[in-house]
Amino acid sequence: MEESGVENKENREKILSCVDFYDIWRRCSSISSQFHRYYQYGEFSPCIREKKNFKSCLWYKVRKTAELKAELIAETKEIDDFLNFVHKPSSSVWEFREDPAADWLKKEELH
Repeated sequence: MEESGVENKENREKILSCVDFYDIWRRCSSISSQFHRYYQYGEFSPCIREKKNFKSCLWYKVRKTAELKAELIAETKEIDDFLNFVHKPSSSVWEFREDPAADWLKKEELH
């Protein structure tokens, strides 16, 4: 019983490693990500948040303050939530059918 409580506590207070935060920052600032962002939104991303998270992680390794820890826990949770949302299977969107719709092969009448 105690082990599950420890696991829950660890999951609740999970912090990504500084290498993970660095990878996220580098991925954001890569040329391919920047071009993708420019193509979609018409502007480049400054990746300020990703860089700030990486720097906060490094400072946390040195200072170990509660404020930095809380910030990193919140960022890690937000990243995990985003990844779980993005990688969610589409089965919750589409209804599975065994057979095609009844009007699948019907031709429309030309008027």
